[in-house]
Amino acid sequence: MRLSPGKYRGLRRLSDDQGFLSMSAVSQRPAMEQLVANLSEDGRFDFQRVAQLKSAILDIWSRHSTAVLVDPQYGYPSAAEHLGHQCGLIIAVEQGHLERTAGGIRNYLFCEDIIAKAKRLGADAVNLSLWFRPDVDTDVISHQKRLVLEVGRQCRAMDIVFLLSPLSYEHPGAPDFSPLQMIDVIQEFQKPEYQVDLFQLENPVVVSDGLSEPSAHERLETVYRELGAAINIPWVMLTAGSSIASFQQALSHAFGAGASGFLAGRSFWLEQAKEFPDFDLIKRRLVTEVVPVANKLTDALRNQGTPWFKAAGFAQSDLIAGSADFFERYASFSDANLRTGHSKSA
Repeated sequence: MRLSPGKYRGLRRLSDDQGFLSMSAVSQRPAMEQLVANLSEDGRFDFQRVAQLKSAILDIWSRHSTAVLVDPQYGYPSAAEHLGHQCGLIIAVEQGHLERTAGGIRNYLFCEDIIAKAKRLGADAVNLSLWFRPDVDTDVISHQKRLVLEVGRQCRAMDIVFLLSPLSYEHPGAPDFSPLQMIDVIQEFQKPEYQVDLFQLENPVVVSDGLSEPSAHERLETVYRELGAAINIPWVMLTAGSSIASFQQALSHAFGAGASGFLAGRSFWLEQAKEFPDFDLIKRRLVTEVVPVANKLTDALRNQGTPWFKAAGFAQSDLIAGSADFFERYASFSDANLRTGHSKSA
């Protein structure tokens, strides 16, 4: 795997100086809108209320994360004032709402030129949350694959890091999503034609809080060992709605299997966000209740994880490839063809 200059610089911006990624996400939209509506006296949400809540959360997490994932609608305007030089920026490129059909779930881009806009906004990376099952209707599978191909193409044109978060879901008549299916999904989307630079993965095994049975730990160990062996690009773990306790247990196995970090999502701010509209209280609770947990996870990551630049698919010579005519050969934006057909009005 050879990294282009922009992608190499982007991954450096997302990680600490040791190559580890301790990231956070405040990219949720429908869920955040519903939360604000439920906590507002008039039972409604608007841009200002949602943006204020995201701003309060980002004010804290941007100081304790190597990078933050935000949505372009509410999150970027809320994040811009808080992001210091030490915090990388990832912009979500998918629409917040999904198209649910009898054949499965389809994603669409937020807008056709979202990746070019993200680059212009100063993003270090973009993330596509892709709802995907390999056992749904072939038309849905083909649509989702084309979407990843298109994002990969545009990211290459913009020379920006492409993070892919494949998410499983329940589908009528289909069995529970299995770890083997996750490995199949990973092996599909790490093919060179998709041009994915880093996976953000949900836990492949349902982990109960307080899990202590030796057999369960052995199962987790086996699953993560097989998962790590199947991946040849950098990867991190998503909370994906799991509890903090379950996430901690999953990370203890993921780090040993080669993970380079984690993305702390709503599990790390949802309870505190319920103090809306008392933004000062939200911040205080985040600092005292959740930030210490994230700091412990970061310490464990640095002791047990694998730096992204030591991923199986990298050779040191692949990271920085230069020559006397490098600048002359390096493409400009005017060379890029960015037309796409994968956005759809929400």
